[in-house]
Amino acid sequence: VTVKGDVKGRFSVIIDGKLHVGGAVEGEKIDVSKTFVAAFVRSQVRAGKSIEVGSALNAALESSEYVLIQREITNTKVKTRQCLIQPKGVPHVLLGACEISCLQALLKGVSIRNSVVIDLGSDLFQILSHLQNRREHLEKELEKAKGEIRDRVALLGDKIKLAQAAIPPEDRKGLNILKTMVSLLLKGEIKAAKVREQLEATSQKAGPELAGLARWVTIIADRHIDLGNVSKKLEKLNKKIKEVELEMENLKLNLNGTFTGAGKLVVRCGHQELSWQAEPDQPRKELKFALQYISGEGLVQTG
Repeated sequence: VTVKGDVKGRFSVIIDGKLHVGGAVEGEKIDVSKTFVAAFVRSQVRAGKSIEVGSALNAALESSEYVLIQREITNTKVKTRQCLIQPKGVPHVLLGACEISCLQALLKGVSIRNSVVIDLGSDLFQILSHLQNRREHLEKELEKAKGEIRDRVALLGDKIKLAQAAIPPEDRKGLNILKTMVSLLLKGEIKAAKVREQLEATSQKAGPELAGLARWVTIIADRHIDLGNVSKKLEKLNKKIKEVELEMENLKLNLNGTFTGAGKLVVRCGHQELSWQAEPDQPRKELKFALQYISGEGLVQTG
């Protein structure tokens, strides 16, 4: 959809596709599935792919791929994967009182005149914290299952010693098979489901003493199945954690611009916070640097 003029009024616009506005957008809410382009925005805009605007004032911009600002951004919140702020048709882009949440930020030719907050990877840190808490819970569950198996195996050994004298001769072969299965199970040489299947058949033919021991081994086999399920969950979780940590290696900020007046920049990355601002006796301050997140170190200056 292409609009040559302006989009104004207290209403929402929902479009399945692209929206290109030659003038200003000052509606209640704009929601497009692909790309949104406008000269000026004073609205809440959400795009499935990207947002490109000249200026944003009292706005909220959210896209899955990138947001591009080319003239001015003031009193605005931005949430995206990549935030690009670079001038087009003007000497510099004015920044004032805005919050930017992204994975990568490229600020070129900017003039920071008020408080600007850039939060790198906030969603990733929240996801990582949740996954790590879940991993800690599963690790405790895993140790608990291992402890229960050890305790039950120890008790089974005592029960076998007490039962050996009472077991009739026809069940002694079954007792030896049962002990062999337990040994193989603990060594990981036989699957718990297979042990359980064989024990069900043994219990039907055995006398009361051997049947009781078989039921006890069945409980141990069930705990081994639980142990295997927890181990699989933990393996998948560790894979997800690794994927998030690899994604976090893409967190970075490149800035080339100036501070003027009350200009201040705050960069957050997890628990780390860095800040820069203009000096009282220095009305204009040049600033150029590059930061990248490194696991175990946090944001590190790379240029």
